[in-house]
Amino acid sequence: MVPRRRWIWALAAVVLVGVAGVAVVTGVQRSRHGEVHNGGTTTVAVERSHRFSLAVPDRGASVGDHWTAAVAPDGVVTLVRSEQAAGNLLDRLIGPNIGGGAGTRYFVFDARRPGSATITLHNCFQGCGDDRTRSESRDVTWTVTVR
Repeated sequence: MVPRRRWIWALAAVVLVGVAGVAVVTGVQRSRHGEVHNGGTTTVAVERSHRFSLAVPDRGASVGDHWTAAVAPDGVVTLVRSEQAAGNLLDRLIGPNIGGGAGTRYFVFDARRPGSATITLHNCFQGCGDDRTRSESRDVTWTVTVR
């Protein structure tokens, strides 16, 4: 009976470590990205001095995705950084294979002062040089209200 009891305690310890790991990763992501908004809604309300992110699917630079952000007017929100998170664990650990690298692009902003701003994220696919690449390109526009 004693070996079985040890096995149960070992399993409980593994589950506890897993739950703690998820909590740590979630906390780190929250502090890094703030509240994350994806294309499901294009209206965002945030408190002044809070951090938030706008997230869009990114097929990766190796296939031609190139995302940029434009904010109008200046001063309501400030772009802190743009970063891509790979869509799978293996790519996150060792980097994507050639032609890979799809995931999520996060545009991280700080809310600076009360007001309203329009943020347009633009994807210029493979340089937007012809009708085919322009048809693959897209804009996503959010209205952000800082309280």
